Amino acid sequence: MPRQWKLPVGRITPMVLALSAIAMPGVASAQSTSDPAAPDAGTDGEPVIEALSPDWTIRLEPYVGFIAPAGDVRLPSTTVRGGKFELADLNLDSPRVAPVGRIQAKRGKWRFALTGLGFNADDEGSTQTTAGQLGAITVAAGDRLVSDLSYESFDLVAGYRIWSHTSDTNDAGRVRFGAGVDLIGGLRFHHADFNIRNTPASAPPPGAVLRASADEFFAEPVIGARLDLAIDERFGIEVESLAGGFGVGDRTSGSFSIDAGFAYRPVHWAGVKVGYRLLVFGLNDGDGADEFEWSGSMAGLYFGAQFSF
Repeated sequence: MPRQWKLPVGRITPMVLALSAIAMPGVASAQSTSDPAAPDAGTDGEPVIEALSPDWTIRLEPYVGFIAPAGDVRLPSTTVRGGKFELADLNLDSPRVAPVGRIQAKRGKWRFALTGLGFNADDEGSTQTTAGQLGAITVAAGDRLVSDLSYESFDLVAGYRIWSHTSDTNDAGRVRFGAGVDLIGGLRFHHADFNIRNTPASAPPPGAVLRASADEFFAEPVIGARLDLAIDERFGIEVESLAGGFGVGDRTSGSFSIDAGFAYRPVHWAGVKVGYRLLVFGLNDGDGADEFEWSGSMAGLYFGAQFSF
């Protein structure tokens, strides 16, 4: 049987590209809170959308990442309670290219954002070295399991700037240094879909179950904070962290995420960003033989572009 899984932060292979992302530091060009009469968006160095209001800005952020899942999973069964299998034993822990995106709107001290991540791995085969119970599948040593995994997460959040600071300007009229802190709250959604097929090494007994699956959806409130640092209104460091959880009866979920990125914005309406994101979660539904459980993570590097309108 596979060993008990532990928090996978230390064993996640460095990865290239992807995932959700976070916005370019508007704080680099944001006015100091010491000047309450000046709107934040006007100091972002971003063009204004007149149709909304003089200080609305919209930012589109398509990203690509190299994301790796990790953890152990228990699938539901209609017969006996299955054991936990590590994703590494199912060959589902390799990093893969995954699409990530964010759209956000900012007005004054308020910021609203929707971020999404999609991960997919199909037809990943693995030959088992030990016997075990995976959902309703009785696995023997030598059996070959073929696994599919689909995971999506979405964060719908609002943030409010509680502190900001800007220094003086340089000879080119750019703010030399800016910093800001936002408080964030909202909702996080998880969708996990597993499908496992077994090809036994020897002829199975009549009526043997050769498939196990789960399709689960979870939602939870999250809170957190965001730090923006900016230099010369072109270079930025952005750090954002969220945590939350929710449970009703046998259905519970909880998660923690941290995202750190470096951004470069050569012009006010476009820039690039590279960063690393770690999302750790625990998802559980049901009890006994019908229990689904995934204690795991999604983590990896990402890069992409940012466009402001």
